[in-house]
Order: sequence, then C-alpha cells, then structure tokens
Amino acid sequence: MAGEKLSPRQQMIGMMYLVLTAMLAMNISKEVLNGFVKVNDKLGQSNKTISGQANALATTFESKYATNKEKVGPFYNKAKEVSEKADEMIQYVKEMQAFGMAASTGKIETWKEELIAKSDDLGVDTVLSIEYIDKKDEYQALTQHIFGHDPNNPKPADENDPYTAADLKMKLESFRDFMKAIKVTTFNGLPWEPSKGFVNGIDKAFQYEDGEENGVPTKWEAMQFYDVPLAAVIAYLSSIQLDIENAKANALTELLGGVEGKDYKFTNLVPLVIPQSNYVLRGDTFRADVLLAAYDASNPPQIFIDQNEWNGTDSTMMQLAEGAEPIGIGMDGLGKLRIPTNSLSISDHQYKGLIKYRGPSGEIEDWPFFVNTFKVAEASIVVEPTAMNVFYRGIDNPVTIAVPGVASDAVTASCPGHSLRPGAKKGEWVIKPGSGQTANITVSAKMPDGSNKSFPSKEFRVKPIPDPEPRFGGKTPTDVAIKRDDFVITPGIRADMKNFEFDVSVTIKSFTMVFIRGGQYIERKSSSNKVTSDMKAMMDQVKRGEKVYIEDIMVTLPDGTTRKLANMALKIT
Repeated sequence: MAGEKLSPRQQMIGMMYLVLTAMLAMNISKEVLNGFVKVNDKLGQSNKTISGQANALATTFESKYATNKEKVGPFYNKAKEVSEKADEMIQYVKEMQAFGMAASTGKIETWKEELIAKSDDLGVDTVLSIEYIDKKDEYQALTQHIFGHDPNNPKPADENDPYTAADLKMKLESFRDFMKAIKVTTFNGLPWEPSKGFVNGIDKAFQYEDGEENGVPTKWEAMQFYDVPLAAVIAYLSSIQLDIENAKANALTELLGGVEGKDYKFTNLVPLVIPQSNYVLRGDTFRADVLLAAYDASNPPQIFIDQNEWNGTDSTMMQLAEGAEPIGIGMDGLGKLRIPTNSLSISDHQYKGLIKYRGPSGEIEDWPFFVNTFKVAEASIVVEPTAMNVFYRGIDNPVTIAVPGVASDAVTASCPGHSLRPGAKKGEWVIKPGSGQTANITVSAKMPDGSNKSFPSKEFRVKPIPDPEPRFGGKTPTDVAIKRDDFVITPGIRADMKNFEFDVSVTIKSFTMVFIRGGQYIERKSSSNKVTSDMKAMMDQVKRGEKVYIEDIMVTLPDGTTRKLANMALKIT
C-alpha cells in the first residue's frame, strides 16, 4: 500500500527491480545479467553458512536429548518440527527455481531430471546454477508459467499448478505463521514461547505486502515476478531461501535457550586455569588461579597438580600418587597454584592437573585440566599489564612497558589491531583492545650505546568483560534466603563487578520478579533497575516461607554487549 514501510531487504529488492525494469528497454547487457548471477552465488554461500549453523544447533540438541530425554524432549520435538517445516519450504523454493529455469529454456517436461540433482556433500537437493543457463534475460515464458498473462490478476494458488507466485506467497505466509506460533510445554508443565525479538524478526523477514509501481497499486506477485528476467527471479528466490535458513537457525537457538534458560544448576562445569602472567623471569614464581566455573562456595573442590611436567601430547587423566596433597584454596574460592622456577630451564613449561568435585548426584567427579604454557626466560624487557595478565575489550587497560637500563622516553611500543598509547606516567601505557582474541605488543628501544633494538613481541589474551554479579537487598545468586523486612524495602536491583580490577559502569536494562500465588506463577517485569509499583504491590503481600524468583536480569557493559545474569531464588524469612 502507499506509504507502507518496507523492510531493508524489500527496499533493496524493489530498487533492484526498478533499475532492472528501466534497463530492460535498453537491451540489458550481459554484464548486468551476470551481476545477478554473482549476487545469487553470494546468497548461495550465505545459505550454506547459515545451514551449517543450523546443523550444528541440531547436533547440540541431539547430544542434550541423549543425556536428558525428559527435560529436553519437548524442545527437541519442536526443534525437529521446525527443521522439517523449514526444510520442506527450502525444497519448494529450490524446485521453483528449477521450474523457472525450465520455463525459460523450454524444458518443462523434463525439468526435475535435468535441473535438480542430489548433492553428495550436503545430502540435499541442489539446483543447476543460473550461470549455466543461456537465457538469463528470458521473462515472457517465465511470466506465463509463474505469474500469468494479466499483470493485475496473478494465477491463483492451485495444487495442480504448484510453482506460481501466488502459491509461493501462500506457503511463505503459512510458514511465517507457524514460526510465530511456536510454543512448548516443558516437562514440568510450564508454558514456554520464544522471545518477542524472535517473533518480530520473523514478521519483518516474511512481509509480502502489495505496493505501488509508478503510482499504480501493484500486487506483490507482480512486483517480483511479472516481466522480470530469469536471472533476477532466481536471485530473489535465493534471498527467500536465506530468510528461511535464518528463521530456522534462530528458532533452534531460541529452543536451545529454552532448555537451559530457567535452570539455576551447574549444567556446564568447565575447569579454568588463570595465570597471573604468561611470561616468567628466572628466579620468579609462576602464579596462577585454578577454579571450576560455576564454583559453589559450600562445596569446594580438591585440586591436584602433577609434579611431572606435561609433554603437551598425552591427553590421559592425571594419576594421583599415593598421599598426594591438594593445593591450597583461598577465601575467594580459587585454588592457588604456585610453581617455583629456580630449577626450571629457560624454555616453555606445561603441567596437567585434576579437580575432584562432588556433583549433584553426591558422587565425586573428576575434571582434568591443563595449565597454559608458560615461558621461563632471562630478564630482558618488561611488558606486563598493571592489573592482570589479560586485556579486557571495551575498556582502557593499563600496561607497564619498560626495558631495563633504558630511559622510558627511549622506549616505543606498538600493538597491531589494537589502540595502544602512552599513559600519564613514565613507563605506563594504555591499551584498548579491538576485536581480536590476542594482543601482540612489540617493543623497540634506543639503547645506551645509541643503537636501536627491537624485541620479540609479547602476546596477551583479549577477553570480554566478565559478567557482573546481581544483588538484591544485599543478596546474590548464591544466597537462598532474605529477611522479609529487608526484601520489602529494597528499591531495586544492582550489578557489581566482583573481584574485577577495573571500575566498570554496568547498566541494568530489565529484570523479572516471579511470585507464586495459589500454585500460579505471577511475573512482574521492570525495564530498569528499579522495582516497579506492580512489583512493590506484590512484594508487600509476600509472606514468610514463600519464595521469590528474580530472573531475566539483562545488563549492558562498556564493551557494547548485552548480558543475561544469573537468576536468584530467595526464600522470605
């Protein structure tokens, strides 16, 4: 309709066809038609990429379903249904591409045999590339078969004539409505549905509204398929395939998130080794913190380190020697690994260890880990972060850079791909990491003898800012109870960067408070860090012994990311 706002993709396609229509009267050049071929090839590559992502998500679903059929089953079954619907739709669009090529080349009787083949590597049907079709500019026969002869009246959808513009639109709108209506009943009877962002994204991607051409109301079918050359039609159908692949991958992502989203359990326990430095001078001590992610303060692990160095290839689990003693664990819950370097050679060194942890079943579980390679070297230059051994993306990280015996103003440094500048004090530098996973700092210096010397670069890891810890009434996700008097007067939620060396501004975008009344879950949402009036009304009615859940805590960090923080479950006492 006039004045209707189109999506960016529709605007692009509309502009493409305006240009195309204008050029039809001028005998479109071979170069222009080949341009559509290149666009189609790029779309095909994108389709393969998104399809690969969807396949990876499906594999993850299979793995999770195999380990917990009861919990994962409802989401797994819906994921299979989504995949089947999407694959059927993609197959139909591919067949429509082949049918269009057949219409333009006069191969209607044998089009499936000549234009569709089974791909050995992907296991799906593939369509002959438009690159190998001579009549890329043909549109008359194509229009007759797909649209019809009257620009104002497209051929209606007919099961006996399936590959028409009207049939395509009907199937796409049906697919859109199916995706928007995705719902799951969890294993414990709770309703689940995808996020509003997903539903809105589906709505925007699958818009097929009528419009105008030269001020004349025009049906969507005519805008896309009436007197449009074959090369452009094939490219447009490839873009529709990409929309479907994207919708499928996004739906699987939403469903996979539904499996884990509301569980406050240790579902992924990952051993982590965090060395304070990857560069150790002879005579110094290698220092590292070892912890188990999702660490529970009430259930500390035992951490052992092999006394023999690891060769870097043996992946077998460390065998505990009789009488082996675990390393110390600090008040912060971190294992304190200390390896003296006095007797170590000037080279790389690696160790492996073992974490013993009592799991949810009560059984002791073994979690092997490997210490990051660290290098023992003689003193040469000093390049070390002021606060830690890693750089955090999105913030200024102070770094000390010095060469022993050389004045600080004679030292220069660079870090390709990242912003590195001198700090306020001598020997201090500030790095603001870019998008890479590592930062390599190269140092040069004018030596006392007047010569210029370059030193080997030093590599550091680049990490995102860690997740903050939510707090409500002084309680954190590890707490299980809160006094009623404290609960009802708490004005809002906050997020703190626990044990983080930098001052980081955290903005809370939203959170949800869940109450249970008469066996029913009642949600109240806030679009800030503040308790809303609706929440306050519910809080005032809470009785001792009841539980209140604080979930979906969304925050933004200086690195531009939006994070979902751990849920909280507090019993009112």
